[in-house]
Amino acid sequence: KLLQYIALAALGAYCGVSSILAVSPALASSGEEQVPVGARPLGLGGSYTALGEGVDALYWNPAGLGDLRFSTARVSTVDLHGLGIRDNLLSLVSPLGQRWGVGVEWYHSGFDDGVIKDALNRISLGLGWKPITQLQLGLNGKFLQYSQTYEGDDQGSGTGFGMDLGLLYHPVRALKLGVAWRDAGGTTLNYDDGSAS
Repeated sequence: KLLQYIALAALGAYCGVSSILAVSPALASSGEEQVPVGARPLGLGGSYTALGEGVDALYWNPAGLGDLRFSTARVSTVDLHGLGIRDNLLSLVSPLGQRWGVGVEWYHSGFDDGVIKDALNRISLGLGWKPITQLQLGLNGKFLQYSQTYEGDDQGSGTGFGMDLGLLYHPVRALKLGVAWRDAGGTTLNYDDGSAS
């Protein structure tokens, strides 16, 4: 029995590291839509895919919404490094019965010094489902809006849609595996001038 648990723990560690490398914002191609959120996940260095629980599930792994036990709200605002870059976050998650959960989140990052104005808004709507005790599945739809002006002149604005998929699996009590595919199928910002990023 002990050897089985050791083997499962080693497999879990390997899968966890692999999924972290696959979905880590620091290691993935990053754009405005990849700004990570949540004090606990960031404190863990972004290795939160297999945990993906509570209000942080909306960004890190929407499958975690399928196992919510109570409703949770989060409101935060911060001036990043005292540079005048404001990050605002409003999140709400809630269970829907025993096997379903939903969440909504608004994230805003912006800078405005009277000359340059730069703003990103991301609105996410997530749904999680727990079809069986060991398995959770999740989907998160995102709407993105970005704009930049210089002395009141539009320097570019655009909108886009994206989707995140997630899976959590508990083969045994002591092991939890998670996979998240952020921006599944690609998330593109389409700008007013016809360009995209």
